[in-house]
Amino acid sequence: MKKTIVFAALLMLAPLVYGGGLLTNTNQSAQFIRMMSRNASLGIDAVYFNPAGLTTLDDGWHFAVNSQTIFQTKPVDSRFVLLNDSIYKGTVNVPVFPTAFAVYKMDRWAFSLGIGPNAGGGSAVYENGLPSFEIPLSKLPLLISNLGVPTSRYDVNMNFEGSSVFWGIQVGAAYEISDIISASLGVRVLPSTNKYSGYIRDIRVNPTHPLINPTGDMIAATDFFGVAAPDRVSLVADKEVETTQKGLGFAPIVSLNIKPSDNFNFAIKYEMKTNLNLQNNTVVDDLGLFPDGTVSENDIPALLGLGAGYRNDLIEAQLSYSMYFNKGVAWGPNIRDLSIWKDRDPDQIRNREIAKNGMEVALGLQFNVLDNFAFSVGGMYGDQGIAESYQSDFSFSNPSFTVGAGVEWKLTDALTLDAGFSNSFYEDQTVSFTDPDLGPYNEIYSKTTMNFAVGLSYTLFR
Repeated sequence: MKKTIVFAALLMLAPLVYGGGLLTNTNQSAQFIRMMSRNASLGIDAVYFNPAGLTTLDDGWHFAVNSQTIFQTKPVDSRFVLLNDSIYKGTVNVPVFPTAFAVYKMDRWAFSLGIGPNAGGGSAVYENGLPSFEIPLSKLPLLISNLGVPTSRYDVNMNFEGSSVFWGIQVGAAYEISDIISASLGVRVLPSTNKYSGYIRDIRVNPTHPLINPTGDMIAATDFFGVAAPDRVSLVADKEVETTQKGLGFAPIVSLNIKPSDNFNFAIKYEMKTNLNLQNNTVVDDLGLFPDGTVSENDIPALLGLGAGYRNDLIEAQLSYSMYFNKGVAWGPNIRDLSIWKDRDPDQIRNREIAKNGMEVALGLQFNVLDNFAFSVGGMYGDQGIAESYQSDFSFSNPSFTVGAGVEWKLTDALTLDAGFSNSFYEDQTVSFTDPDLGPYNEIYSKTTMNFAVGLSYTLFR
C-alpha cells in the first residue's frame, strides 16, 4: 500500500535552502546564486546583503524582482531492524521562490524595501513515510507475536500535508557619512504561518488466530486488538491532524560599508535575533503534536555578515563570511526522542543542541567579458555546528559545499538580466538512537540541492 507523507514548514522546510543557517534563507537574489558571495554587494541586492552599500548607487529609483526554482533530495536510511523498508526517499520542490527589492537614492541617502521568504517556502514529500512515524507501528508484529499469536507483517496508510512561509519585509535607511564610510539602520518584520493537515489510517497486520484471522491475511489491526487486547485499540486507531500556526517577529539590522578606493570596499552587517512565537489554532490533533492554543518559540538566530570586494573594469571578486549565532536559540526537544520516549521515559528525551555557532565562507568571481555582458562563478562552504542530539528525520543539518555559475546581461542602460545555477553537495551524517525495546540503531541523513534563478533589475535615473 502506498504511504505518503508531505511535510512543510517548521520541521522540514525552515532549513530547506542551503544558502543560510538552520532557519535563515540567505539565497535572496539571482546574483547570489550565480556568485555564492554577496556580503560586499554594491548592487541592488545590497538591500539584503549590505544595506549600507546602497549609497554607492546612482541617484534615482532602483527595482529588482527575482525568482528561484529549487529541487532537493533528502533521503533517510534507517537501520531500525523491524521496518518494512530502510530507505525513505524525500524530495523538496519549490517552483517559485520570489524576492523583490526597491531603492530610492538621493544625494547621501538611500531608502530601501526588501521582500522575500526569510524561512520556509516549499514542500517536502516522503513517498514511503518517515521512520519517526513508522517505527512504533513496525513493532506491532512483535507485540502480537508476544501475545501468543504469530504475526510477521504490518502496513499503514499515512498522509500529512503542510505549508510554511516566514515572509521577511525589510525597510531601511542608509547614509553616506563621508566619501569612505556609509551606515544603515533597518528592521525586518516576519509574519509567519505554518499549516498542517494529515492522517494515519488503515493500520493492518497478519495475525494467525483460528477465531480472529484463520487465513493469516492482512486485517485491520483494530479487529485484532478489539478482540484480543481491547485496552490497546487506541494504539492502532485512525489519527488525524489539522492545525495552523501563526506568529509575528521583528529583527533590527545595522550595517556599515567602508570604501577606501574605487576598487575596494568592506562591509559589516549584523541582524539581531528574531524573537518569534507561533500559536496553534488546532481543529484536531490525535497525534498530540499541536495542542490548541499552545505557543511555541521559533526564534531565528542572530547573523553577522562580513564581506570584502574588489572590482575593476575586467573582474569583480567578493569574499564573504557569515556567522549564525545558533547557540543563542533554544531548539526544543529531539522529535525522534519525543515520539519514542514520551510515554516510556521522558528523561530520555534530549534537547536539540548546538556544538558551535554556524558559519559559511564563500568566494565569488565575475568576469566582465563585454561592456554589457559578464559571467560569474563561485563556491561556498557551510557548517551549522550542530550536535548529534539536534538531528532527526524531522529536521537535520549537513555540512555542505555549493558551487554556482551564471551571467549578467545589461539589456539596456536601465535594464539588467541576471541568471544563475547552483548545486549543493552535502556530507552524509550518521546519527545514533536508542529504542526502549530493541536498543541502539543508526540512521544516515543525506541531501542534494539544485537551484535555478533569474532576476530583472530596472533603474529610473534622476
